[in-house]
Amino acid sequence: MRVAAPGIRLSAVVRSLRAAVRSVCTQPVSVNERIENKRQAALLGGGQRRIDAQHKRGKLTARERISLLLDPGSFVESDMFVEHRCADFGMAADKNK
Repeated sequence: MRVAAPGIRLSAVVRSLRAAVRSVCTQPVSVNERIENKRQAALLGGGQRRIDAQHKRGKLTARERISLLLDPGSFVESDMFVEHRCADFGMAADKNK
């Protein structure tokens, strides 16, 4: 059974794997912090600029409307991290603003 590609020494493969593991293990941000950062970004929806625009027009965001309709703790949001894949109407360029 061949483990490495022809011409590549096994020790070189092991060194590269060790380096990859070391870089993952020494990342300054933990997995929990990364999830929390993504959760905070998801709570902003389209961003603070869009939330401010809604408020300026006298409107509430969808999350604000839901929180007014339901009792506290009675709603559990699922699929918070789902992002659209639509590229029509300039939505791809506007996705990460």
